[in-house]
Amino acid sequence: RIKLFGATLQANGALLEEYQQVRADWLSLSLQGEYRPAVASSDSHQLREPVAMPRSYVRYDGPLRHPIATGPLFDAVRRGEIFGSSGPLPRLELENEAGQRAGIGALLAGQRLTLRVSAQAAPWVDVKQVWVYLNGAVVKGAAIAAGEELEMPLEVDRDGFVTVEFF
Repeated sequence: RIKLFGATLQANGALLEEYQQVRADWLSLSLQGEYRPAVASSDSHQLREPVAMPRSYVRYDGPLRHPIATGPLFDAVRRGEIFGSSGPLPRLELENEAGQRAGIGALLAGQRLTLRVSAQAAPWVDVKQVWVYLNGAVVKGAAIAAGEELEMPLEVDRDGFVTVEFF
């Protein structure tokens, strides 16, 4: 079975190097079977650091009221229906040979999968590339623009996870 994780552009403001170090730690835990939902948050301390970037987005199907129902929200985070982004809003879907589909946070069985990727973004947000990782290793990379959808075949030989990043 393969789990589809969310996508991110960068984390902790514009500090790409720090993001890469934290990502390496998160991937190491995931490779050891210790799944922890990845979250994004801003940590701005200086004028040059953007505020409120990146953000975490959670799929929420609970009641829309104030205050928000925390049970459904926390359940979605535990299932991995979350992604971090500093601009692009990804749409990700895996499909197996039998036509079964899975979105962010879901599990899907199969050896030959098709990954569909796209990202919506405001006009001032650059979306130029997408990188696909299988069990922490880059397996695909492609040029992509906001609003464009790509299909990428994936061959898997064991349980694991897929992670997608837009740059």
